[in-house]
Amino acid sequence: MAKKTATRKKSAAKKAAKTSSKTSAVRKGKVAKAATKPVKQAAPRKSSAPRRPKGPAWQWSAVETAAAIRSSAISAVETVEAHLERMRAVNPRLNAVVVDLSEEALAAAHAADKRRAKGGELGLLHGVPITIKENVDYEGRPNFNGVPANKDLIAPSDSPVVRNLKKAGAIIIGLTNTPEFSFRGFTDNPLHGLTLNPWDPNITCGGSSGGAGSAVAAGIGTIAHGNDIGGSLRWPAHCNGVATIKDAGTYSGLQRKRNRRAADAGASDVGAGAARPPRRRRQARAGGDEPARSARSLVGTGAAGRAEAEGADQGRARQDS
Repeated sequence: MAKKTATRKKSAAKKAAKTSSKTSAVRKGKVAKAATKPVKQAAPRKSSAPRRPKGPAWQWSAVETAAAIRSSAISAVETVEAHLERMRAVNPRLNAVVVDLSEEALAAAHAADKRRAKGGELGLLHGVPITIKENVDYEGRPNFNGVPANKDLIAPSDSPVVRNLKKAGAIIIGLTNTPEFSFRGFTDNPLHGLTLNPWDPNITCGGSSGGAGSAVAAGIGTIAHGNDIGGSLRWPAHCNGVATIKDAGTYSGLQRKRNRRAADAGASDVGAGAARPPRRRRQARAGGDEPARSARSLVGTGAAGRAEAEGADQGRARQDS
């Protein structure tokens, strides 16, 4: 019995040894096969191409335009050409832009694209098309301010607002219309004639920045420069259905100067310590502008042009404006 038991134990041990050796061999074979299989590398992600905003370039806002140019979704040349084409299409009817700066604008756009390609520092408005109101100095051109007699007033240099906009990278495509001496709430003068509202020719475009308001509402430039002391940005913005910015800083500074002059002249105080301004100054504030002292921008996104392109009815446009 003892011998039989010992024999059984030996045979069981041999079987266990064989089984373990087979298992280890199988495992080694699997490892070897896994080692010989080629490792699949993750495919490199495709870089997504820069996306353009929706609609034609002349309908983009200034922020959208600047971002698209910076990301190479569109070139400055292509952007400027789109706005110039829009200007040629609608401006003959509106008379909003009275000085065409197409050649200068295209030259500036080519320079802007070269600068971006070289990796140069870009301004906030790099390549963005804008317009300037024709009552501030633009180097080499007369500052008409709606008056034919000013034809010999050739600007020796750019005004600060023009210089700063150019420094920020903006490209000026034209100068916009203004009434004589920028002194009326509608835009007409003997030099360039009447400017129309892009929504409805029977509605005024406002003044004195009426050319600016009409241009930007129609999609001519992403920003229209203007100036305002007596409402000459706010009123055209209302008439043309766009947004505007009237910084209170300039007005406050002028008011402080008036108050000091009035106080020095012995004028009586009015209200909470404010000196009464002279009557002549009050009338100027009510009806006219002093562009050299106040230069602000009227901002829009071609609202009237977009509505026209989409077939908006004129009756609704009249209510909105």
